[in-house]
Amino acid sequence: MNIKNKVDIVIIGGGASGMAAAIEAKRQNRDISVTLLEKKSDVGLKLKATGNGKCNISNYKTSTFGDTVKFFRSIGVEIKSLSDGRAYPVSERADDVVKALKMAMETYGVEIVTDFEVTSVEKNEEGFIINGNNESYLAKKLVLSTGGKAGSIYGTIGDGFKFAKSLGHSVTSLRPILTPIECESDYLKDLKGIRAKGSCALHIGSHQDQLEIGEIQFTEDGLSGICIFDLSIGIELKDGLTLDSYHIRLNLLADYDFREILMVLQDRCKIEGLSSDDILMSIVNENIAKQVINHLNLNGKLASELTREELESLIYELMNLKFNIKGLKGWKVAQSTGGGITFSEFNYETMKSNKCDGLFITGELIDYDCRCGGYNLENAWNTGRKAGKSACTELAK
Repeated sequence: MNIKNKVDIVIIGGGASGMAAAIEAKRQNRDISVTLLEKKSDVGLKLKATGNGKCNISNYKTSTFGDTVKFFRSIGVEIKSLSDGRAYPVSERADDVVKALKMAMETYGVEIVTDFEVTSVEKNEEGFIINGNNESYLAKKLVLSTGGKAGSIYGTIGDGFKFAKSLGHSVTSLRPILTPIECESDYLKDLKGIRAKGSCALHIGSHQDQLEIGEIQFTEDGLSGICIFDLSIGIELKDGLTLDSYHIRLNLLADYDFREILMVLQDRCKIEGLSSDDILMSIVNENIAKQVINHLNLNGKLASELTREELESLIYELMNLKFNIKGLKGWKVAQSTGGGITFSEFNYETMKSNKCDGLFITGELIDYDCRCGGYNLENAWNTGRKAGKSACTELAK
């Protein structure tokens, strides 16, 4: 095979971890050749969309946050942190982050090849043959940074898992995570677009498996919002579990304990002329309150006519709104990929494959499920930097 494109390191994927790997590799040794292959017309397209264009770049609660701050400061990006841990560029512009990464790659001499869709990879005695666009690259070291399957509009369609399998890796069952959840409930009618603060719990049978607190958004076919996205991580169809095994319970009175809110409502029953339909006024969204009150047949009365038992049933219902799960919204709207290459098949300190010599794996390809709030991008920066540095070190051996 006559291969004209011979380089030291090829990185497949121009997302967050791929760009970090390219920069770190060239920082280690300017004399090596590094080529980054990106299937789309430009690098960093998914990164530009993160955080609604503001770029939730990391989270200061991660152990590697300090390293990420140093990395970005060295290429001209200043980072600020919010009280909840989320970190952003000071400008809150994802475009600035992508621009800085591209400038660094160009300065260090990374060859960036866009509109190049890799179709297959092969291992031989010289290294790796990367095929695509009717041409091939021969690389001594290969870094897979393709991303997972979430957000296919940005080119992440799961091909990296195919490449990893062809090089000897196994891949766990994949699922969309950080996504809205499709549900069935008596309470979805007429609630589309309504947002409410509260807690949401994922149950497996009668067991509460996960609890999140935040803003819940009601959609035409289920639930959304950051806390729901985080809840989606826990829905796995394995070990005999099916969607019917799971359900969600919302507590829209999470700021109160049962006794406290009972006393509040009992006091409200003393307000002259107050209707039972308005007993939750300023406590629970009016549309939600109306549906629950109607469901319990408590509507059309004076609040003073409500018994203690009726008040208790109303409180219990608002603290335990049940939603049966029909499914996850899917890959097009999911923010991340659940599952991937297990930690036993690579060295997490170097991101070097234990199955294929000279191969390095980064980002969403590994089986590392991250919550909302910058954790997924921190994983990308961290694994990308480690892979780039290690690939360069391996070249010198």
